[in-house]
Amino acid sequence: GFCHFIIKPSYWYYTLILGICYLGLFVVIATLYYVLILPILLAWATVTMGPIGVIIVHIQWLLQSNAITVIVSKQLVMPTIMDDLFDSVLKVCGREEFLLRAKMVLSPQVLKKSWKSLEFWINDLPLIILRQIYHWCTSLLLVLISLIPLLGPTIVNQLLSPKRGYFYSQRYLKQLKLSEKQRNDRFYEHFGQYTAFGMMSGVMEFIPFISIITMTSNVVAGALWAADDIKKST
Repeated sequence: GFCHFIIKPSYWYYTLILGICYLGLFVVIATLYYVLILPILLAWATVTMGPIGVIIVHIQWLLQSNAITVIVSKQLVMPTIMDDLFDSVLKVCGREEFLLRAKMVLSPQVLKKSWKSLEFWINDLPLIILRQIYHWCTSLLLVLISLIPLLGPTIVNQLLSPKRGYFYSQRYLKQLKLSEKQRNDRFYEHFGQYTAFGMMSGVMEFIPFISIITMTSNVVAGALWAADDIKKST
């Protein structure tokens, strides 16, 4: 994906947009981290590790600031450019027929249960609450792990590999017009592939500022993976 991205200057425009937004977010996040969190880590590291602790904490600051910026960028910036870039790669790979068919086929309709129904309060609400508790507990655990000097950000980066692999494939899954259940089933059926893709993508996103380029090239890689899957299914 990275090599394909480098030889196609038409993709660089997306990197420029992402890069401007990334730099703005990084400055804000890194400043807040430096003011609010770094003094606490710095005091602990100085007491336990001495002068070397100061260097380690500042490296940690850069790595965690980058990791948070990447996550925020994926939530706020990537949705606006990802679909267009993904489709552009599929066109370059000669998958125009698939793109045309994806636009014509309607997505499956999902019936939303009203909060006024008894079923919602008995079945749906408890599940929603449990999912939120699970989400916040896992998020807190990942934050605590990430505070481990140097190793923490690396471990968290790799633990998020399956989710990252799914993120870069979700455009293709939506184009297949799969329901949420079907998308989840497909994810678990090919869990190893999504994890492997996410691990490699995570390594490329791990380095501060270089992640500006690699986030875009990871979208390209996801589209190339989709193009190969389309070829195999036809």
